[in-house]
Amino acid sequence: MRNLFAGLIFLLPLAAQDFDHLQVEQIDTPLDHRDLDFFGVYHVTPKGKIEAIAKWKTRPNRVTLSPDGKILYVANTEQKSIQGADGIRTDVKGNLYLAVRGVVVYSPDGKLLGKFHPPVNPRNIAFGDKDFKTLYMIGDALSRVRLDVAGSV
Repeated sequence: MRNLFAGLIFLLPLAAQDFDHLQVEQIDTPLDHRDLDFFGVYHVTPKGKIEAIAKWKTRPNRVTLSPDGKILYVANTEQKSIQGADGIRTDVKGNLYLAVRGVVVYSPDGKLLGKFHPPVNPRNIAFGDKDFKTLYMIGDALSRVRLDVAGSV
């Protein structure tokens, strides 16, 4: 099966509230005063065309791909579903890491594998270090944990 997302760039529009820690002024943008009546997930094709591939009334927050590039995961904080995690990542085995009251880890078939309990609930997560085997968790503080599996790029 071919990779449906090969060569695509995925974008989420940023809201002013995403940068409150940088002292950015909050701007009220209710749906009835916006140019678009939805929040979306967009992709940019290799030829530069921008298309909305998902449209919601609530705000998508983060995106990640499965290691084989065949599944696009979208976290939606307001809905508290995966389409609400704040942070979302996958590892090379296809396990899904979600920042929800700590970090929960699910197998590709949806089985709960475990949970991390950092001192502060993270809002975002990312794999790092040269081998991508450290999971960094950021909230009001930065935490990290070494894993036996590398994160997916």
